[in-house]
Amino acid sequence: MPYDAIYNELTNDTLNAVKLTFTNYNQDDSQNKFSVGAPQTVLLVRKKDMNSFFENNELTDNVTSYIATHNAVATNQYTFKNIARLVSTCINEKKAAKAKAGASWNEDQWKQENLDWDKAMLIPITVTYDNNSSNPTLTGIQHDLRPAYTKLKGGDPKEGESNLEIEVTYTKFTNE
Repeated sequence: MPYDAIYNELTNDTLNAVKLTFTNYNQDDSQNKFSVGAPQTVLLVRKKDMNSFFENNELTDNVTSYIATHNAVATNQYTFKNIARLVSTCINEKKAAKAKAGASWNEDQWKQENLDWDKAMLIPITVTYDNNSSNPTLTGIQHDLRPAYTKLKGGDPKEGESNLEIEVTYTKFTNE
C-alpha cells in the first residue's frame, strides 16, 4: 500500500476517505463443467496481523481489517469503501517510531525491521451472522477453504501490469 506517497502528498491536509477496489478478470465458466467461481467474501487485513487475526478468532474492526463481498453482476469487483483508518494507522505507526527515534531515525533500517508495515493481504473468508434480531450481527470469520479462484487485475508495472487504483478524498484548508 502506498502509505508514504499518501502521507507525503497530504502532509498538511485532512484525510477523509480512501476507497480501494480490486477488479477481477471475467471467468468463462461455461466451457468447463468443473470450473469454480470467485470467492464470495474477502478479508483485507494487515499482513503483520494476519496470523493473530485467525488464531484469536477476531472480527473486523474497520481499522486494520475489512470485509468486502464480490459484486459479480454489476462490476466484477471487491470494493473496500473506506480504508482511511487503515491508512492513518499505518502512517501514524511510522510517525511514532520516527518521533521515538528522534535524531537517530534511520528510515531504511526501520523499514528493514518492519518489512510488513505497508502490506495488506486479501484472504477468501466465510462469515457467520447472528440473524436473531432485526440487525444481523457478525459473529465469526473463518478461512474459506472451498475451491474458488479469481485473477485480480493490477500488478507490477515493470511486468506490463497496471497499478491498483486507490481513490483518496481529502480536505485542503487555505488561509484566504
